[in-house]
Amino acid sequence: MGWRDRIGRGETSRPTIDDVTFDTSTFTSVRRSGELREWQNAMGDRMLARIERATPDRPLSPWTLEAVRATVRQRATEAGGGMIAVNAGYAGPVPIVVAIRKLGLGFGYDGAVVVRFRDAEYHITFDARARDASGVRESLATALLVSIGEVAIPVVPPGHPRGVGVRMPDLSGDPYDPRYDETATHIKSDDERLDAIMPGEPLSRVRAWLAGVQQTLAVAADLQETLVAPVIDPASPVESRYRMSALAIGIIAMQAGRPDLADRYITDEVMSGGSEPALDGPRTGETLTMLGAAREALGRFDEAAWAHDRALSAFSAAHGPDDLQTIRARANLGRVYAALERATQAEPLLTDAITAFEASNELSELAVAMHALGRVRQLQSRHREALSILEGALSLFERVGRPAISDRASVLRDIARAAEAIGDDDRRREAVRRADALQRTVVH
Repeated sequence: MGWRDRIGRGETSRPTIDDVTFDTSTFTSVRRSGELREWQNAMGDRMLARIERATPDRPLSPWTLEAVRATVRQRATEAGGGMIAVNAGYAGPVPIVVAIRKLGLGFGYDGAVVVRFRDAEYHITFDARARDASGVRESLATALLVSIGEVAIPVVPPGHPRGVGVRMPDLSGDPYDPRYDETATHIKSDDERLDAIMPGEPLSRVRAWLAGVQQTLAVAADLQETLVAPVIDPASPVESRYRMSALAIGIIAMQAGRPDLADRYITDEVMSGGSEPALDGPRTGETLTMLGAAREALGRFDEAAWAHDRALSAFSAAHGPDDLQTIRARANLGRVYAALERATQAEPLLTDAITAFEASNELSELAVAMHALGRVRQLQSRHREALSILEGALSLFERVGRPAISDRASVLRDIARAAEAIGDDDRRREAVRRADALQRTVVH
């Protein structure tokens, strides 16, 4: 029975606003009127449900995926934003279209779930704005991509109007139409992998909300036969996601204290081709180095050694054995072997790296390598040598202001162990005292 039949019989039109249900448990109702419901959550995000009905003079818009994408693109552009994604799918047995838009330059996003009936559309929308209007996600990711050479700062052409932005190449684009050339479009910082790293950012909140709605959405049983699935042209373009590199994602995850996510995302990318990564250049070496660092932070040193070993191979193939990146990779692998108490493998890697770092005056790198070599000497029961090397490492750390306080305390505790092994109790006590003082600084 359609709208004409119901109007003719004087019945309440179906679907009603309550014929579609979904989880609202984390929201508070702020408005209820006729065919509209509005809620708000503790973060100030707003959720709205409404029905749009077909009338004789205003039929529903075309229900094809291409038409919906064109409408979302147009409205997003008019609002000074951009289209992130528009896709068809299912919420249980219910066919839906899901859309995400950017509102302005990174300060807000909204998401929508649309259910089509024969004579009506049911819209659920969610609007999430940045609490400090700072666009942290975009600014942080873009600055990183520039710093690691994945995005270039554009050259402003002569005569370019003041106050009008110049698009950064390789940073953004329409996800479905490469010919579309507006400035506010899908951007690399919209990468969905950032959601778990930045769960409080607006786009992350939108995607989490969409997932919740899709898991809980239901339609009244007697209306199931009136649902209409969107038409999808087999020739519809595949979504082009402007994603960040695994290296960039790994750096942000590590900065956020999430080595588990750095490990997951980098592993997914570098191992996509099989059991071994393709060692196809220095960028692969940098990515594998970040993977090794993540696994070290997780205490998985055998797996970290695997990553650093492959990074060393990638740098050696790209630059040769004497390049600084290759030497750093050698030092990283030696340091992890030292942590694994594999002194025989660690020693030549570290001694070679120390010689190179001394020659190039890379003092912070030198300090880290000397600390690791001091541990190797302890494993070899060469405690006097260990003590001398560790004290040299500590002096370098203090000179260059690195590493973190907790790492400096680690060197002091190794010094205490070496001093105890040779029976120098005064040096042991002094090293322990200084290490404890540093640890208290970290706590407070």
